[in-house]
Amino acid sequence: MLEPLVGVGPLRFGMNPDEVASALDGAIAHISQGLGEGTGWGHYTDRGVTAVYGKDNNLVAVAVDAMDGPLVRLGDIDLIARPPSQVRAELQQLAFRENVSVHLNWSGDPEIEAWGISMGAAQEQGRTADGPERYVQRLDTMVTEALLVGPELAKNPFESEPVSQWRDVRDEPPHPGIWPVRAEQERQRWDWTPLKSVGPLRFGMKPQEVAAALGEEPTTRHGRYSFGSPWEGLGQWILTEDRFDHTGVSAHYASGFSRPPLSAPSPFTGGPDRRSSSRASS
Repeated sequence: MLEPLVGVGPLRFGMNPDEVASALDGAIAHISQGLGEGTGWGHYTDRGVTAVYGKDNNLVAVAVDAMDGPLVRLGDIDLIARPPSQVRAELQQLAFRENVSVHLNWSGDPEIEAWGISMGAAQEQGRTADGPERYVQRLDTMVTEALLVGPELAKNPFESEPVSQWRDVRDEPPHPGIWPVRAEQERQRWDWTPLKSVGPLRFGMKPQEVAAALGEEPTTRHGRYSFGSPWEGLGQWILTEDRFDHTGVSAHYASGFSRPPLSAPSPFTGGPDRRSSSRASS
């Protein structure tokens, strides 16, 4: 059970790492950073939770995995491993009854300061049919995960330093909280020639050629600075990705010191319908 701003299950905000391990029946943090040294975090693989610690080495946040974390409940609402739309609707109904505000976090999922909840979603995983070659594969559904925090982080959980050291989402494009799927009759029809082209885009195009082929300017651009010589500091800014919201694709560029950016297009939600073919259509 979640006790908002107090704790979840056997964990209480303010615990130190030893107390957390003891509360989790001696669980070991198999993946960690700065654990026991003040600000840091530890992922308890066997329990499906990540504990985040503040500067005083006290527990300030608990992240619950979608696939193998505990099934946390808030009142009569199951928060974990469920369709995001169902959890969102139930949280909004409860918040309305309790006169509590619901906001959207960086991923477009519900965030409720009064309860220290920031929801998320992950691709559901499952195993193939029984047999000697069983392996994990992605399923066709998304299921919920959650970041649960104490009072000091409740206002902006993912913008706080302890949480950002565990999962830094500052470079992630913010999601508006909707899934804008364009109607099929409004989509362009593109042919895909494997390893050569998709629609009007050819692998190897330069950014200017990509924009010209799509007939629109990039909505957003992402890049990085190369490292120059020690006495020069940062080198030239290098473009790595262009997003074209009208067409519904993003172009990813490979570049280096000896060559300009070259592109590899990929569709995102609401983009064109790609059809595989042996050659590009005329």
